[in-house]
Amino acid sequence: MVTAETVEQVAAKPAWPISVDNISPNLVVAEYAVRGEIVKMAADIKKQMEQGQEFPFKKVVMCNIGNPQALGQKPITFFRQVLALCEYPQVGPQARMHWGYSKSRPDHSGALWKPLRGG
Repeated sequence: MVTAETVEQVAAKPAWPISVDNISPNLVVAEYAVRGEIVKMAADIKKQMEQGQEFPFKKVVMCNIGNPQALGQKPITFFRQVLALCEYPQVGPQARMHWGYSKSRPDHSGALWKPLRGG
């Protein structure tokens, strides 16, 4: 259970590096569950299809789990990389190369930081 005391303890710890010891206890125990009536219905239809029942479509695409690539959308890698650099600008050149950054490609995260106060 999270109490005012545990929140104060977390707040008193240094913010870097981030670990389970210095983040909110609520975040440590948080769970992500895909649920809801549409998800249940889709799972039921998928099961029925596996058992041979026919529907006016050939497959069920589970779109509720944040996977637009299941429908053919290209990954948004570039935007994720730029946002990652905004969140953690100290990432080294080796990590950038691992991500597929070209040395000739500019660091677009700087363009997002410049207009911000303190950026």
